[in-house]
Amino acid sequence: MLHTGWIVWTAAGLFFMLLIIVANSEIVVTSQFLRKSDNDHFVIHIQALYGMLHYNLEIPLLRFKEGNVEFLHKKRNSFMVGESKNKGEHKVGAETVMRKLEEARTLLRYTDHFTVWLRRTLSHVRITSWNWSTIVGTGDAVWTAMTTGMLWSAQTSLLGVLSQFMRLTAEPHMKVQPLYNQTYFSTEWSCIAKMSFGYAILAGLQLLVRIKKVKGGFTVWQNILFKA
Repeated sequence: MLHTGWIVWTAAGLFFMLLIIVANSEIVVTSQFLRKSDNDHFVIHIQALYGMLHYNLEIPLLRFKEGNVEFLHKKRNSFMVGESKNKGEHKVGAETVMRKLEEARTLLRYTDHFTVWLRRTLSHVRITSWNWSTIVGTGDAVWTAMTTGMLWSAQTSLLGVLSQFMRLTAEPHMKVQPLYNQTYFSTEWSCIAKMSFGYAILAGLQLLVRIKKVKGGFTVWQNILFKA
């Protein structure tokens, strides 16, 4: 009997140690965007559970055509063992954007104080790396100088807004370089954001509670998120 009790307590101790280890792990989101001439490239990589869980989204081609944004994507995800990959091509136009905005407004209506939850959750996100470098030229010295100033203001303003919601824990590196002798534009941005895995689970549970408080909330969320 004593031997059985020792096994139970040992198993319980190991289980709680595992919970602590998992809760103290981090979700790491690495994003990168590159725009050079007419070429675009966007990558977002999510890693969790000490690297056992991976998700990678890559958009190697982005083009504007007939009022729509067309892009190719490559997705790859894995959990410990095994990996799945898929590729696809999508087209996003004004109709798609309006539909997504309406769906977002619907989710807001069917969630109790969603913005409060979102702001509280974002406050636990840490930005540990922020790099943004832009080169611009208009072919005219005066217009190039003005454009350089506007771009610098836009980059610093965006970072300022984000820092109101998330914690910036590293010194940001930003640069806007003028190119006076030709028409040219390129920008490269990268960011690393981290959040405690334990708080992510807690935030998810809090969101479920807020959805449950509104009549029909679960049904609406399910219909919007999982519809074909």
